[in-house]
Amino acid sequence: MHIRMMYHLNGIDYVDDPYNISGERSRDIFKIISLILVNASSEKEAIRAIRNELKGNGNDLDLTDKGIKKMIHKFRDKHDPILNLIGKGLKMQFLDSKIAERIIINMMKENIPVLAIHDSFVVQKEYESTLSDEMINSYKKETGFRPVVH
Repeated sequence: MHIRMMYHLNGIDYVDDPYNISGERSRDIFKIISLILVNASSEKEAIRAIRNELKGNGNDLDLTDKGIKKMIHKFRDKHDPILNLIGKGLKMQFLDSKIAERIIINMMKENIPVLAIHDSFVVQKEYESTLSDEMINSYKKETGFRPVVH
């Protein structure tokens, strides 16, 4: 969600899969790379974290600095419009928490119990559509864009 939020913060309505960079086979790899880049304070830190996360996963990736830099450049080429927010993971986490807080408060105002679990919410079955609407509305209020909901 953070990659899409970064686009929205830059005024771009991004609806594609942000992790599908080199085809479906590498989606999980680029999800890891993306999350690390959003949170890393430097490229050196990102390279080290990517290597640690991907080693031993039974893949045939080139985990040398050069190989990891190639993957980082693929990410940067695909997501050039949001490079100003790379390394701003805390900002994304704060925005994420504001959205969650808004959802919880608005559900409480309706006397609907809601349990937050990371970036998901649990309600009684009868309130499922109310929660879905609230999630969409809260995201839109914070970002100005409608979220992609699966």
